Amino acid sequence: MKLEKLTINNFRIFNGQYEFDFTNKSLIVVNGPNGNGKSTIFDSIQWCLTGKIPRYDGSTERHKFNYLMNEQIFSLNYSVMMFVEIIFRSEQGTLYKVRRTQEKNKEGRMLTPKITINDESYNVTNGAIEIKTLLKDPGFFEDNSEIDQSDMIDLSSFFASTQLLSQDALENFIRSDKPNERYRLIDSILGIRKYGVDFEEFIRTIKETAKNQLDSLEEKLVKPKEDLMKLKYEILEKEKLMIETGQISPRELLHSLKVLIFEEELSNRFVGLDPQVINNLDEKLLLKLVEIRKKYLQEIDKYTDLYIKLERSKSIFELDKDYTENEILIKRDDINRINKKLSKREEYEKVVKNKLLDLKTIKSRKADFNKLDDEKKNLLLENEKIKLSINQISQSEKLIFVKNKYDNEDNFIRYYNSIESELFLLKVKRKFLSITDEIKTKKLKIKHAEEIVLSKTREQTNLINTEAQIKEKIEKLNEHLLESKEGTVNQLVRQVQEHLIERKDDLSHCLVCGEDFEVNSRLKEKIQSKIEELNESLSVTEQKLLTYNTTLNINLTKSKELFNQIESTSMMISDNKKILEELEVERIKIKSKNNFEDSLDISKEVIIENITRVEKYLEENKLAYSLINDLNELKQESLNINKSYNEKLLNMEKIANYSPEYKRFIISSESLINNKLESLNNYLTMVEEEKTIYKQRINNIHDEISKFQMELKEYESINNYVKSIIEEFKTEDHLKWVTEIEKTKKQYVDFEYNLGLKINQINQILKTDNLREKRIHYNNMNNHVEDSNKVISEYNKLIDTDTEVLKNHHIKVSSTLVSNYLKNHSYYINKLFSQITPHAIYKYVNLVPKGKNLYIVLTKEEGENSKLRKMSEVELRQQFNASLKFSSGQSNVLAVCIFLALNYSQKWTSLKFLGIDDPFQNLDDINVFSFLDVLSQIVLNQNKQVIISTHNDKFASLLRMKMGLNSSDIGTITLSGYSEDVVKVSGNCIKSEVDGLN
Repeated sequence: MKLEKLTINNFRIFNGQYEFDFTNKSLIVVNGPNGNGKSTIFDSIQWCLTGKIPRYDGSTERHKFNYLMNEQIFSLNYSVMMFVEIIFRSEQGTLYKVRRTQEKNKEGRMLTPKITINDESYNVTNGAIEIKTLLKDPGFFEDNSEIDQSDMIDLSSFFASTQLLSQDALENFIRSDKPNERYRLIDSILGIRKYGVDFEEFIRTIKETAKNQLDSLEEKLVKPKEDLMKLKYEILEKEKLMIETGQISPRELLHSLKVLIFEEELSNRFVGLDPQVINNLDEKLLLKLVEIRKKYLQEIDKYTDLYIKLERSKSIFELDKDYTENEILIKRDDINRINKKLSKREEYEKVVKNKLLDLKTIKSRKADFNKLDDEKKNLLLENEKIKLSINQISQSEKLIFVKNKYDNEDNFIRYYNSIESELFLLKVKRKFLSITDEIKTKKLKIKHAEEIVLSKTREQTNLINTEAQIKEKIEKLNEHLLESKEGTVNQLVRQVQEHLIERKDDLSHCLVCGEDFEVNSRLKEKIQSKIEELNESLSVTEQKLLTYNTTLNINLTKSKELFNQIESTSMMISDNKKILEELEVERIKIKSKNNFEDSLDISKEVIIENITRVEKYLEENKLAYSLINDLNELKQESLNINKSYNEKLLNMEKIANYSPEYKRFIISSESLINNKLESLNNYLTMVEEEKTIYKQRINNIHDEISKFQMELKEYESINNYVKSIIEEFKTEDHLKWVTEIEKTKKQYVDFEYNLGLKINQINQILKTDNLREKRIHYNNMNNHVEDSNKVISEYNKLIDTDTEVLKNHHIKVSSTLVSNYLKNHSYYINKLFSQITPHAIYKYVNLVPKGKNLYIVLTKEEGENSKLRKMSEVELRQQFNASLKFSSGQSNVLAVCIFLALNYSQKWTSLKFLGIDDPFQNLDDINVFSFLDVLSQIVLNQNKQVIISTHNDKFASLLRMKMGLNSSDIGTITLSGYSEDVVKVSGNCIKSEVDGLN
């Protein structure tokens, strides 16, 4: 049974109604950032089916705020409703619909939820029972079990442990540092915790009840104990007074009682009371006499019964035992004779059944025979059709013309094939000549291009030489210009320096230009004028330099163009040489294959003319050639049919000769074998009737034997019964013993009568002055106090010892139960753990309960669980404990392995569903592809529907691509955010409208 649809209305973050369609989806991937509602989808499934959200159980948070209904809807000041609905589909295709609804009234109070199953309403209690009935596997309990099965499934715990793997459960299970908390968690997950809590409450209630009862009983005994002491002294005083006053003398009664008992003892009958010890007439003696009287009454009853049995058994003791035993032997011989007849009939029946099986086999073979016969006839018809086609083709005018021209079809075919060969060879020659011409053309192109490259290379060399000469001239002109400028400037500077160093006070003019330099600007102007005069004198040289530079640039541009032309032409030459090589190789291949000379002795035009001629002939005779081929194919097909026909004849003969005894049934009509089968079936019916008669006769004889045996048994029973009382009894003397028994019985009756008189007399004496009543009252009170003291002792034992023993035993039994349950999962846990994230050294996982603690111990070797269970808790803590030594990621992976094992081995439900809520926060902690392989095995091999959520986009993509499923089998739900009004959800599982669910 798998999930078909999920509808969420006003539940948690989902404001409004959302429908998810999982039809034919084996894997549903829920993707989105943390805090956007992935866990809410799993919460909705859990709440709908169990009425609980496990991660809020035991938490005070659920009492502080509304954790079920959407907060925006809950805040409305009128009555609103929320619901979650799930539709399942069974393996037989049956649909089941479960809806859990809860309403908030206008005062803001959440009302009791309602459950609807297949449109029928239930209260919470009855609805939970119906959901359990719907989900539980029919084979989980025995059909005839008297146990209330609905109470044996803790649906919330079972569902949380085997169907939904939540983030909180995964993290808490391994990372808990307290093994007792982990034990309580697995205890609860396995559903055992419920019964443990109930039992502990039961023990506590027993102790409290026992203590209350003990206190009450001790309080009630205070007054009875005081009254008992008073009554005891009162009786003693009264007895003393009676003796002193001599009101009654029991001596005469005491003496007559002793005589009666003494005389009875002389008769060697049992009394069990020594007359010498009888000294007082008291209650004790009275009770002893009453006991003796009871024994005598029992003996009287025994002898009365014995007397009656002997009287009534006269006819039984008259039974002739030897005769009866002989009759039994005769009857058994009759049974043996009938059994022999029955065996003979069964042997005949076996032979006929074997023959019937043979005939059924023959009938099957006859069907094969008839099928071959039909196929043989069909082959004949098909062959006739082929012969008709052959005849029609043979009468064709084209074919007759060819036969007359070439004598027969074979000559024509050979000639036609030779013409086709000639055409092929002509086309090869044409290609050979074309390749030869192309090679010549390519060689000419290459030669011309090489000449161009050589010419351009020479031209480029001349340009390079010219460039070198021009550069040399430019360099010299530059040197000349530089020297001239530097000389003039240096001369001017020197003159100025000398003037500045050697100047006289009366000098006021420049030694360079003769101008007055009292004004600085005038000095600068004169110097600038001198420099310009120099530049004018150098303009001719600079013009030459400009001309050379221009010529050099033109040559460089032309040289670059030549280089590009040479490069392009060289590449063209290289390409043509490659093509030329390929053409040469192809030409050599054609030449060697067809033994051509270097040049053919035929022109290309002649070849083309011959090709046209040959193609014309082939086209004109193509129809005749095709008809002859069709004719040959039909002839071959006719030969094949004849061969198949002969094979079927041979197979029919083999079938007919399969059993010479039954050959006539195979080759004859169907009625013959049917009549024979009917005859054999009639015989078997007759044999079955005879067997029934024989068995009835055997049963009748057995009844007669049983009657004789009952008589013998009754004879032995009565005989043994009498001998148990009278050892010397003999059946032939049973009349004598009747008289003896009657006599003995009378003696017992007489003694019992006299003893009864004595008992009455003693009783009368003891009744005097209510003393007897006081004694009876005392005895009753004393018995009551003693019984109460015994009860007090039992209560103390129950409070101090028994409840503790019971409690310790319960802890041991629970621990053993958990251990045995987990031991069954160890193989699959280890397999998953080694596959998803193997540890380098410790490869095997052991879940070891000890008392009320659960340790997760990893070992190097397999099969050490039983050894670990014998260790003390101190020794277990010293082992490799996962909770202390594993990282958070490793712990999560180990928890996933354990919970997957619980899902794999669960047998409580037929629900083929597994939900995994964002199991890994960091994918580096696991072997992702191994985990995907595990999920693939769950989906494909275990045929389960998996819903898994993840916050990691890459992991979601891997789930969709690497699971080995068709895209149509994978559902997607992407949660990208939410607001007060809407959840942003997309994917192929989302339906825009809700239909048929209201």
